[in-house]
Amino acid sequence: MQKVCFYCSLPVRTGYVEYEDKTICCSVCKEHYPSCFVCGKPAKQHFIQEDKLICSSCKNSLKRCHSCQKFILGKSYRFGDARYCFSCYDKNEKCAVCGVPLLSLKSFTSKICSACMNRSPKCGLCGNTIIDKFFKNEQESLLICESCYFRGEKCFRCGAPTRSQKSFDGKVFCKACSIVSAQLPQTRERSEGFLQSEIEKQPEIEKQYTFLVAAPTNLFELKRAKEPLLVNNCLKNYHEYVKRIVTKNHGFIVNVSGETILSLFDLAEDAVIGAKNFVQELEDFNRQYNKLPVFLSIRVGLNSVEKSAGSPETVDGSVTDLAYRVLEMSAPRMILITQHTYNYLGKSKLLFERHKLIPGSHLNLMTYRMNL
Repeated sequence: MQKVCFYCSLPVRTGYVEYEDKTICCSVCKEHYPSCFVCGKPAKQHFIQEDKLICSSCKNSLKRCHSCQKFILGKSYRFGDARYCFSCYDKNEKCAVCGVPLLSLKSFTSKICSACMNRSPKCGLCGNTIIDKFFKNEQESLLICESCYFRGEKCFRCGAPTRSQKSFDGKVFCKACSIVSAQLPQTRERSEGFLQSEIEKQPEIEKQYTFLVAAPTNLFELKRAKEPLLVNNCLKNYHEYVKRIVTKNHGFIVNVSGETILSLFDLAEDAVIGAKNFVQELEDFNRQYNKLPVFLSIRVGLNSVEKSAGSPETVDGSVTDLAYRVLEMSAPRMILITQHTYNYLGKSKLLFERHKLIPGSHLNLMTYRMNL
């Protein structure tokens, strides 16, 4: 059967080229027409883009770049239904969430595309889209962005950033804590004069042990992050962080159970200072050592006992149990201590106020809190 050239429609008399799609081109047309940059075949009808010749057939099948609208001739990137040429992907700024090149920039704390802006959670205080780390206010079911967490008002009782701004005695409370605070009796412990008399009557401080328990409050959220290496590094740094502060304040680690760490101090004042360090330095810890999108938050509980009760190894288990129970009652940015620890404090008593009784305790033991 006589072969016919696709371009001149004449029978092939001399040499010819047959392409993969069975198109036949005679040697005359092969020499006469320039080659297409994409398919390599002779381009009888063509156009030129960036000094590259493209045949009409390839033009109809090529995708256009979503940014510059030129035909994509080489490597491309696809995001959903949109494709981007290498040049536009390389030179345009990227969405901080999904990485898509940005054509029109819309920015709060970072540059994000409109799709991610609509899809990402919003800060419960400022309303901006949350891009990086966030804090969860369990009391009010709010997500708080990093900026509001560090700069916004915090509840005096639970320490969580809040939007309620309800003030009692010049203090800010979240909605949940404002109800509890309104029900607390105005006891005479709030009087500095009474506290000063309590300080003068304090027992000999050398005759007591103080146990401090520290644990993350949002361990489940941390471990749910899809970055196991970052989670492990964060928790490893957390252990070093606790150990460093305990040692700096003349204490030592007694027991480690998972991420819950029990430490011992000879002086209640040292233990309270260590607890304050845990809370006050945690923001710096999150900035430097926590690369997860969730802030690490911790709570602490303290309980004390007379040294006459025995050595740290032989102290009754109920002493440390009370420290763990107080830990469970505590909250982020709160230091919670038992009446036993409160009795051993000096001037630090002025920093605490009455909280509530330990539930289920046959001792009717009161707790005291300090919010930072």
